[in-house]
Amino acid sequence: MPELYPKVDSILKAEIEGRLKELLETKHLYQSVKIDLSKIQALINNAKDSPEVSQMRQGPARPPRVSGMYIPLPTLKDCVRQYQDTIIKTRDDILDAFWGFATEEDLHKMRVLSSGPGSQTLFELKTISVTCSQCAAIKPPHNPGFKVINYPHNSYDPISWVIERGTHHIKSQTFIFPYHCQACKKEPLVFMVRREGLKLTLVGRNHFEIPQVPNTLPKEEMNYFGEAVMAFNTGSVLAGLFMLRTTVEQYMRRVLDTREKLTGDDLADRYAQRLADDFPKERYPSFKTIYDELSACLHAADANEEQFLKSRAGIEKHFALLEHLPLKANAD
Repeated sequence: MPELYPKVDSILKAEIEGRLKELLETKHLYQSVKIDLSKIQALINNAKDSPEVSQMRQGPARPPRVSGMYIPLPTLKDCVRQYQDTIIKTRDDILDAFWGFATEEDLHKMRVLSSGPGSQTLFELKTISVTCSQCAAIKPPHNPGFKVINYPHNSYDPISWVIERGTHHIKSQTFIFPYHCQACKKEPLVFMVRREGLKLTLVGRNHFEIPQVPNTLPKEEMNYFGEAVMAFNTGSVLAGLFMLRTTVEQYMRRVLDTREKLTGDDLADRYAQRLADDFPKERYPSFKTIYDELSACLHAADANEEQFLKSRAGIEKHFALLEHLPLKANAD
């Protein structure tokens, strides 16, 4: 089945290249993606009804004779097994190998140089769209690779290792991927990605991710809110909860123009008096509720991701509504 290898190879390469692109574009530090093998498994499960097995079953127009006897056509069971074995071998040859990544420009020459037993399985680095921390452009295209003097190509050798876990030997690799912003073309954005078997994890970057902060937030508190989002995105949920509470508390203190030692409840009660009379308090969580829920998590050292997302959404909705229903100049 010479046509089968390209089919499995194409499916897996598209999946691996696509998951890496997803990781770099949508995931945060220490988050992961996993290679999905469902399409390959579907080929195995549906082998009986595949055109490849049907072609094998047909055989030549007239079976050849050996010593005056016709060679019987292979059974359906034998054809299915042969087809499945070919799929599995191709899958395992790719997944059990060390991987290499390069730009499209350098991929061909690397394949030529890397041919032979024990060579890497090679994949293409795709263009990605991410926010640039140097020019603040919103998700401009970033092209892979960055050529420098005395470094002739855009390939970067990974650190490769084999992890032994019981009877399993798992391929582990750490990659360095440079990407160049096409909006400003300043210093490249460099990602560090770790592979462990089928899992890819974003473990580093040279320019820290810019957190997305709604422009409805007051500029005085944007930094606190941004640090909350950044902490949450990198797995520091407790720190994120603390910075959300700091955002709320510092905002209320600023608009109330107070430095008194007030509890969060007292601050929130005074702040509520500044809200417009038609502010829909019943449909929106109050800052008092948000402050109390965040405090409960912090006092219990509860790194509650759901609470972070809920409180973040409540804060964003509150400030969005203030754009249309601004605070009163003075309390009644």
